[in-house]
This record gives sequence, structure tokens and C-alpha cells, in this order.
Amino acid sequence: MALLDPDATHRQLALIEGADGIGIGDLPTLIAAASDVDPTVRRLAVGLLEELGDVRALPAIVAALADSDPGVREAAQSAVREFRGEGVLESLVGAMSSASPEVREWAVIGLRELRDARAAGPLLSALTDAVPAVRRAAVVSLAYLRDAESAPALVGRLEDDDAGVRRLAIAALARTSNPEATTSRIVQRLSDESWQVRAEAAAALSTSSLAPGAVTALVRALTDDHWQVVKAAVVALEALGAQASAPHLLPLLTNPASDVRRAAAEALGSFGSEAARAGLAKLAADGDVEVRKAASRALERLTRRPPS
Repeated sequence: MALLDPDATHRQLALIEGADGIGIGDLPTLIAAASDVDPTVRRLAVGLLEELGDVRALPAIVAALADSDPGVREAAQSAVREFRGEGVLESLVGAMSSASPEVREWAVIGLRELRDARAAGPLLSALTDAVPAVRRAAVVSLAYLRDAESAPALVGRLEDDDAGVRRLAIAALARTSNPEATTSRIVQRLSDESWQVRAEAAAALSTSSLAPGAVTALVRALTDDHWQVVKAAVVALEALGAQASAPHLLPLLTNPASDVRRAAAEALGSFGSEAARAGLAKLAADGDVEVRKAASRALERLTRRPPS
């Protein structure tokens, strides 16, 4: 390959034209090209290193994660996701001590893609990284591993300064932990300053095994200022079969948010709430077609419900 040619276009063409015949013998040349002064050459080289899949290329690819060119970084990110085999885990763990936040973040993502239980320890360490993006990636990666031992550390992230970390920690705990052990901490997040976190908490509480102590908190969440939180609380109450919450759902049939009206109609139909019949009938003229359908289904369920 003419990768020593002073003309960057010629170096680019050499990589493009030689791509089909690339082999392990070209590894040193491609690693050198990954640090070429021309960003297109670097991007092409990283892509070819991904195709080779040789773990010896991983340090060059990791270095490219912090490249000044977005295209090179994107190519490196793709490559990190694809690497497998002996030595990859160790290389990625080593990259987690990089001074570059981008490198640390994508090393964590690469560990997630490996689906290797041995990554749990390094990922737990990444939960305390100074950069929120790295902590978020670590939370998601631990959720993918379904590592029950990570639950205490994830509970600690419920108090993280970054709302994104708190939100992801809630979702991860719902996926990986013994729900009963974390219910009270998730319930507390229904008062979080971030509505996205509050909505995530409500969604997490929809799991039946999380029911103890959750219903009262979810009923309080029905008065939240953000419709997304209210909807999540309604859906959770329906999933929990909390029929006693029906009176609190009735006012939501006239909520300004169509998603809330639809969710309330579906939940009240599921609960068989006769008190909702008049409100559901009014929704037959609702301006949102999905609300009308939900109300119709709810009324049908009430009609089919056997006399008590």
C-alpha cells in the first residue's frame, strides 16, 4: 500500500483499493495509518482494523476514540463495539484509566458488548468516575450484565449529582436487583427534582413484586406537574392492580394531556370501575382518536363485567 505517499488523496486511495485484500500482515501498516495526519486516512484505517479484528489493533483503536475528527471517533466507536476474543477485556479495562473521558466512556461501552461477567468489577469502579457520561455508561453496562452484586453500588447512584445517572440507576435496579430491597429508595425518587427521574421511578414501580409501599406514593404522583410522570404512575397502578386507586384516576379523564386521558381510561376499564362509566362515555367525543378507542374498550369491559 502506498501509505508513505506525501499526497493524502493517494494514501486514501491506497486504503480503499487495497481493502479487499487486507490481511494480518498489513496490521502494522494500518496501525500506523490510524495516526496519519489526514483524518480520512485515519478513519479508513480504523475501519480496516475493525475488519481484521486482531486484538493487537485495539490500542490504536482506543486512541482513536479521542481523535479530533468526529468521523474517526465514530469509526473507533463502531470498532470497539465489535471486538471480541482473548485479551480484549484486559485492553478495555486498561483504557478505563485514560485521561480522556471519551476513551473511558467507550471502554465501558465496549465492556458491555463483551457480556463478560469479569467486567463487573471494573464497571463498578467506573460508577464513581468524575464525568457523568462515563458513570451513565457504567450503569447501563451493569444493567446489561444483570449483575446482582452491583445493586448496592447502583443504589448509591440514586443520589448522583447527574439526573441521567439517577434515571439510569433506577432502570438498572429494576432489571438487576432484588426489587423488595430497593423499593423504598425508588419511591423516594418520585420526589426527585427531575421529572424524567420521577417518571422512571414510577415506571420501575409497576413491577408486581415492588408493590409493597408503592401504591400510596404512586397515587401522590398523580398530581405531578408533568404529564409524563402522571401517565407513568397511572400505568404502574394499573399494572399493580391497585383498584383502590380508581377514585384518584377519575379526574384524569379530563386531563389536558391525551396520553394521560388514554392511560386513565384503560386503567379504569381494567379495574372495572362503574363510577367511571359517565366520564368514559364523555370521551366518545374526545379530539384524540386513541383516547376514544381506549374509552370504547373500557366501556366494553364494564359492560362485559359480571354483576357483583
